[in-house]
Amino acid sequence: KTKVSWTNHAHRSMMEEFWRLVYPEAPMPEPTLDIRVEGWKTMGFQSNDPCTDFRAMGLLGLHCLLYFVSHYPARARGVIRDGEPKRDFPFGSVGIN
Repeated sequence: KTKVSWTNHAHRSMMEEFWRLVYPEAPMPEPTLDIRVEGWKTMGFQSNDPCTDFRAMGLLGLHCLLYFVSHYPARARGVIRDGEPKRDFPFGSVGIN
């Protein structure tokens, strides 16, 4: 299992692509463990540093999430952000585990 890390250029590029496909109109937030910041938590990750959520599945989890949002972007946005009524679905956590 390969640990997902912000310091790894390839991993960071994948995270940037993942964010861009879901929120093309918003810049990707920097990772933080500050619970007052929304950022990645809006996608259903447990914290605003999604790398901590990949601890169990590693890089394979990131590949799986990126595959889904890149092949089915409208569906992914519908689940993560555009649902009516708004729902609190932990996409990040569910998609990894």
